[in-house]
Amino acid sequence: MDLFRFFGQLEDPRKDINQKYPFLEIIFLTMSAVISGAEGWTDIKRFGEYHLAWLRQYLPFERGIPVDDTI
Repeated sequence: MDLFRFFGQLEDPRKDINQKYPFLEIIFLTMSAVISGAEGWTDIKRFGEYHLAWLRQYLPFERGIPVDDTI
């Protein structure tokens, strides 16, 4: 089972009003950034902004990268 299929099965715990960014995109962004050495929400956001083209090879990120408070 690939990671996207596995994490795609997780239930999104957020309220509907807080679901501006897809849950799977937030998980993928966070995991990729932490594996790359990110140590906090600001680092994760910066990673996403810098690597957005790479991230979009796997998921659409149609709304771009969420602000660090959203992550």
